[in-house]
Amino acid sequence: MMTNIVELNNVTYRYGRKVFFKNLSLNLERGKIIALLGENGAGKTTLMRLLAGLSKNFTGEVSINGEQASEKIKASISFLESGLGFDKSEKLTRIIQFYVNLYSDFDLEKQTELMKFMELEASEKIGNLSKGQLEKFMLTIALSRQVPLYILDEPLSGVDIMAREKIIQALVSWVDEDATVLVSTHHIGEMERLVDEVVLLKEQEVIAQMSADDIREDYQLSLEDYYRKMYR
Repeated sequence: MMTNIVELNNVTYRYGRKVFFKNLSLNLERGKIIALLGENGAGKTTLMRLLAGLSKNFTGEVSINGEQASEKIKASISFLESGLGFDKSEKLTRIIQFYVNLYSDFDLEKQTELMKFMELEASEKIGNLSKGQLEKFMLTIALSRQVPLYILDEPLSGVDIMAREKIIQALVSWVDEDATVLVSTHHIGEMERLVDEVVLLKEQEVIAQMSADDIREDYQLSLEDYYRKMYR
């Protein structure tokens, strides 16, 4: 099996006249939880959408799980981004069934267990969920797919500490150890114990990529302090 789940080689991405990445190269190994860090506008969401096969106007090579074809890439990734795009009157049961029908790798039993763990009722309407409940529900959808790569865009954003703790516990308990999780977050301090590696983006460039253990040993810093140091 290939060591890397993600390989980007000399990728340049444009949207309209704006260049988001220029000659970007990045490799991510299998079986790790990787924190993607950077200020707003650094390119985190753009990079995640590029990896998920949702952004097309690029040159260079994007390989996920050894595949470069867009549809095969999508089959290897579960991508969690903001918003579900469903009417507020829809019940969670119908949304779950939508994903069951859409993805052959969707594990309904796992999703049911995750719903119980997150203390969510499938009979509830999406419009009645709080911000924290919605984030937890979206995570149950993302983690219920059986894929080698999970891409989670700010799953802790705008939710209270109790919801964040549930989400973090789910990442520990419900992701296979041979799968890779790429997660962007502004709450790196709360995720410190989970993270195996850090990738720092600044002005659409990777300015650092380092294992969490090396950061602690070589810099004698927490991940949050390392992030602050690199952004000075």
